[in-house]
Amino acid sequence: QKEGKSIEHVATLSSPLTGLTLEVWTNQQVLVLYTGNFIDEGYFLNDKTIGYPRCAVCLETQGVPNAQNIEGFKHENRLEADQTYLYHTVWSFKSSS
Repeated sequence: QKEGKSIEHVATLSSPLTGLTLEVWTNQQVLVLYTGNFIDEGYFLNDKTIGYPRCAVCLETQGVPNAQNIEGFKHENRLEADQTYLYHTVWSFKSSS
Protein backbone atom coordinates (compact mmCIF):
# COMPACT_ATOMS: atom_id res chain seq x y z
CA GLN A 1 0.00 0.00 0.00
CA LYS A 2 1.04 3.53 -0.64
CA GLU A 3 -0.53 5.71 1.99
CA GLY A 4 -0.55 9.47 1.87
CA LYS A 5 0.09 11.86 4.70
CA SER A 6 -2.52 12.55 7.36
CA ILE A 7 -5.42 14.80 6.41
CA GLU A 8 -5.22 18.54 6.94
CA HIS A 9 -7.53 21.50 6.46
CA VAL A 10 -7.12 22.91 2.93
CA ALA A 11 -10.14 25.16 2.29
CA THR A 12 -13.17 26.90 3.74
CA LEU A 13 -16.05 28.32 1.73
CA SER A 14 -18.87 30.22 3.38
CA SER A 15 -22.01 32.02 2.29
CA PRO A 16 -23.27 34.97 4.30
CA LEU A 17 -26.50 34.67 2.30
CA THR A 18 -27.33 31.09 3.39
CA GLY A 19 -25.23 30.78 6.55
CA LEU A 20 -23.65 27.60 5.18
CA THR A 21 -19.95 26.83 5.54
CA LEU A 22 -17.99 24.09 3.79
CA GLU A 23 -14.64 22.91 5.14
CA VAL A 24 -12.42 20.58 3.13
CA TRP A 25 -9.85 18.29 4.75
CA THR A 26 -7.61 15.98 2.70
CA ASN A 27 -4.27 14.27 2.36
CA GLN A 28 -4.18 14.97 -1.38
CA GLN A 29 -1.54 17.39 -2.69
CA VAL A 30 -3.77 19.56 -4.86
CA LEU A 31 -7.14 21.27 -4.52
CA VAL A 32 -8.68 22.32 -7.83
CA LEU A 33 -11.41 24.97 -7.88
CA TYR A 34 -13.86 24.87 -10.76
CA THR A 35 -16.41 27.62 -11.24
CA GLY A 36 -19.52 27.59 -13.37
CA ASN A 37 -18.20 30.23 -15.80
CA PHE A 38 -19.57 28.40 -18.82
CA ILE A 39 -23.01 27.46 -17.51
CA ASP A 40 -25.48 28.84 -20.02
CA GLU A 41 -28.15 31.27 -18.89
CA GLY A 42 -31.33 29.27 -18.43
CA TYR A 43 -29.63 25.86 -18.15
CA PHE A 44 -31.61 23.68 -15.75
CA LEU A 45 -29.46 22.39 -12.86
CA ASN A 46 -32.35 20.23 -11.64
CA ASP A 47 -36.15 20.27 -11.95
CA LYS A 48 -36.56 23.61 -10.18
CA THR A 49 -33.23 25.46 -10.35
CA ILE A 50 -32.14 27.44 -13.38
CA GLY A 51 -28.42 28.04 -13.71
CA TYR A 52 -26.44 31.02 -14.93
CA PRO A 53 -22.71 31.77 -15.37
CA ARG A 54 -20.72 31.48 -12.12
CA CYS A 55 -23.68 30.11 -10.12
CA ALA A 56 -21.71 27.17 -8.71
CA VAL A 57 -18.29 26.00 -7.54
CA CYS A 58 -16.67 22.60 -7.33
CA LEU A 59 -13.67 21.64 -5.19
CA GLU A 60 -11.74 18.57 -6.34
CA THR A 61 -8.86 17.01 -4.41
CA GLN A 62 -6.23 15.17 -6.42
CA GLY A 63 -2.57 14.40 -6.94
CA VAL A 64 -0.29 16.76 -8.85
CA PRO A 65 -1.47 16.87 -12.49
CA ASN A 66 1.21 15.89 -15.01
CA ALA A 67 3.49 14.94 -12.08
CA GLN A 68 5.62 12.58 -14.20
CA ASN A 69 6.81 15.58 -16.23
CA ILE A 70 7.56 17.93 -13.32
CA GLU A 71 10.93 17.72 -11.59
CA GLY A 72 10.45 16.98 -7.91
CA PHE A 73 7.07 15.29 -8.44
CA LYS A 74 8.02 12.50 -10.88
CA HIS A 75 7.53 9.72 -8.33
CA GLU A 76 4.69 11.25 -6.33
CA ASN A 77 1.78 9.70 -8.24
CA ARG A 78 3.50 6.56 -9.46
CA LEU A 79 2.35 3.15 -8.25
CA GLU A 80 3.87 -0.25 -8.75
CA ALA A 81 1.63 -3.12 -9.82
CA ASP A 82 1.22 -4.44 -6.27
CA GLN A 83 0.51 -1.07 -4.63
CA THR A 84 -2.86 0.40 -3.67
CA TYR A 85 -3.31 4.15 -3.57
CA LEU A 86 -5.27 5.34 -0.55
CA TYR A 87 -6.40 8.90 0.00
CA HIS A 88 -8.94 10.62 2.20
CA THR A 89 -11.05 13.72 1.67
CA VAL A 90 -13.66 15.02 4.10
CA TRP A 91 -16.22 17.65 3.18
CA SER A 92 -17.76 19.10 6.35
CA PHE A 93 -20.90 21.26 6.09
CA LYS A 94 -22.04 23.54 8.89
CA SER A 95 -24.98 25.90 9.24
CA SER A 96 -24.97 29.07 11.35
CA SER A 97 -28.76 29.26 11.38
